Amino acid sequence: MMKTIVCAALVAALPMTVSAQDTVSPYCDLLKSGWDIILEQELAGTWTANHTGGTMFTGAGAMAFPANEIGQVNFVFEGEDIFMTFPEGDLTVFVVDEVNFIFDPTSEEMANIGAATTDLDIEIASNCADTSVLPQLMALGQMRGPQGSTDTQVYFKMIDRDLIAGVQHIDITGPNFSGYIVATVMLTR
Repeated sequence: MMKTIVCAALVAALPMTVSAQDTVSPYCDLLKSGWDIILEQELAGTWTANHTGGTMFTGAGAMAFPANEIGQVNFVFEGEDIFMTFPEGDLTVFVVDEVNFIFDPTSEEMANIGAATTDLDIEIASNCADTSVLPQLMALGQMRGPQGSTDTQVYFKMIDRDLIAGVQHIDITGPNFSGYIVATVMLTR
């Protein structure tokens, strides 16, 4: 039986052109055993990353984390290892095929930012009847920021060759600040 990971939410707003997409994702009928081949061919290279909204949690409470462009990220393959590189650091990427990510917009962490997209929206964007067949990735590592170092986890689903949607969890620890951020992330070509 497949395990499930429930994530805080997925994608605050899939691009409108994606939700009206008439084509079926090339990943809908792909067996999980074929993910490695597809990933190296179609994931490698430069993507534009955007936070599409989220929530920051501190000792003072929760507040909205605004949508903003993160900038360029690169997926780099070195042997059997995959890295997601940023100016602030590198994350190690893992293919996750033993569990299914379920994105839950009703979670307490996302309650402060309003509506979020669900697995149904991923199904509409990909035109896959079963979103568990979409390639899933998890990126882990530390990044540097103005408030100090951050432990970062990102859970992604590849919708098609030009769109990846995910949820980012960032634990922030610094000399004057500690807390965490949960934000939705879109990667586009």
